[in-house]
Amino acid sequence: MSNIASAAELIRKGGTLLADPCEVCKGVQIKFKDGILCINCGKKTETEKIVEKTEPKEVIKRKINECILHLNGEDDINKQLDITKLIISYITILDKIKDLEI
Repeated sequence: MSNIASAAELIRKGGTLLADPCEVCKGVQIKFKDGILCINCGKKTETEKIVEKTEPKEVIKRKINECILHLNGEDDINKQLDITKLIISYITILDKIKDLEI
């Protein structure tokens, strides 16, 4: 069975396409049950390992960096304002997360 046919079968059985590419080959990944499978290279990862890497603080920091990149290339002043407001919201969330940590 081809990789695409296997991927289609996993999705049919309830698997989910993930937005994050494979760390090895940058291919498309599918989450199914307790694991993640790259349909390109076949790399299998247990879901627990991914959960450790997705700390809320790290996700927010990554989003701030993405916003800054968008802001740098944006000429429309209204879009700049929207992006800046989003960055401020992310920073507020980071502060709240920091306050919750012991």
